[in-house]
Amino acid sequence: MSFKKGNLFLGSLLIFCFLSLPNFSQAAISLVQKAKNNGAASISISWGSPTTVGNLLIAIVSGTGTGTPSVSAPSGWVQANTVVASPQIRLSVFYKENAASETSTGNFTTSGNGISAIVAEYSGVVASG
Repeated sequence: MSFKKGNLFLGSLLIFCFLSLPNFSQAAISLVQKAKNNGAASISISWGSPTTVGNLLIAIVSGTGTGTPSVSAPSGWVQANTVVASPQIRLSVFYKENAASETSTGNFTTSGNGISAIVAEYSGVVASG
């Protein structure tokens, strides 16, 4: 599955998962930056500039391979949702309320043989509890 074929699905999944995140309320939400990467079984994504303390980070990760591959995130990322798109593709959405500025996401991994991810940083999302 390429990003071109999956843009509509991934975008819809991102919106659905973002709106169903627990403990967040909407303010003046805006996209700060986004990045993507793909690879074999493990990838890390570098941010274009360091993230800002307190912003929300979202990752949509696709694992591909024989059977239904698992997808896991680095420490600090919380899984919001996962969907088995086909017997060979798993899409998972993770989020992280950014506690510190960072320049890289850490390693996302899959039990399959391919992984792709899109990450985004949003400002204006305030924790409500």
